[in-house]
Amino acid sequence: MRGRKTEKNTAMGRNRRPGIKKPAKKRSPAVTVPMVAPPRARNDVLLRILVIVALFAIAFYGINADWLRMRNIEVKGGIRLSEGEIIDLAALRDFQDVWTIFIPGDTICSALKNHPLIEHAEIKMTNPWTIQISVSERRPIAAIENNGYKIAFDQTGELVEILNPNHISELPLVQGVPLGLLKFRGESLHLSNAAAWQLPDCGLETDTLDMQFSRLIHLQRMLSRHDASGGKILEVVAMDECGRLRVDYENCPPIYLGNFDNPDLQFRCMVAVLDNEDIMDPERTLDIDLSSELYPCYHVRDEYLTISERRAIEEWDQEAEDSDSVETEDPDEGQDETSDEVGIDTGIFNLAG
Repeated sequence: MRGRKTEKNTAMGRNRRPGIKKPAKKRSPAVTVPMVAPPRARNDVLLRILVIVALFAIAFYGINADWLRMRNIEVKGGIRLSEGEIIDLAALRDFQDVWTIFIPGDTICSALKNHPLIEHAEIKMTNPWTIQISVSERRPIAAIENNGYKIAFDQTGELVEILNPNHISELPLVQGVPLGLLKFRGESLHLSNAAAWQLPDCGLETDTLDMQFSRLIHLQRMLSRHDASGGKILEVVAMDECGRLRVDYENCPPIYLGNFDNPDLQFRCMVAVLDNEDIMDPERTLDIDLSSELYPCYHVRDEYLTISERRAIEEWDQEAEDSDSVETEDPDEGQDETSDEVGIDTGIFNLAG
């Protein structure tokens, strides 16, 4: 038993001897192994290359086959101008072989607006093959008759078109408006060519005539917007050499509006006068004056004056004669030239009570 324990302890002691280490194993030098891409990454790169090649092939084929070439032209808003005329004005027939995305829309819109009948134009691409043109034409509100021709203008005074004498037009007529006040492409004709479109020498400034022409246009718009005639037919709106306005209805006395500087009140008074058959009787009334502050003021023929009106006229005439006679009398007549005394009426001191 002792021998076995001794051998066992001896074996354990051998294993626990301090200071004795086992020699470390020698490591082999590091070897660089090249990285190998996985098969999936190679497939992704190949797929991208194929997609790019396919896109280039489709683009090349599309260019040769004219896929994006303009094929359709749609026109909206044309009334007096046909679709063919608008397309010709836009010169889109010259872009038949051009891609739709390369058509100069702003340049074409500017060219369309230069036409006197077109007020606004817009071009947009509805699809890769179609161009849509939307225009709004100028709407004439009245016309000036000159040598048989009718020169139509819109609400801005822009010259819209010139109608032949044989052309039947329902536009209301205006008279007395100098043609030089009309505009062409936003500029008054008398400014573009003063020799050909010279304004009459009436003693008024050009700005005043322009303002009166604008008031005439405003009056014409009010007449067209509100049916104030009560079934009466409007013959003409006239402007005299001083810019004063007049409205003539068929079988009615003329209505004078003067400078028309208070349009709302004067227009309402005209509407009220038109509803009065006694005043609008041309056999009784000579004219109706709505230019003064006393609305209305109308002149009646002598044979239609009432007794009270005749008496009032006689009184007015008598007062006018008395005032004229007082003015012609000598203010110093009847006074004593030798008297230097000044008379003072003491009653003036009682004016304050």
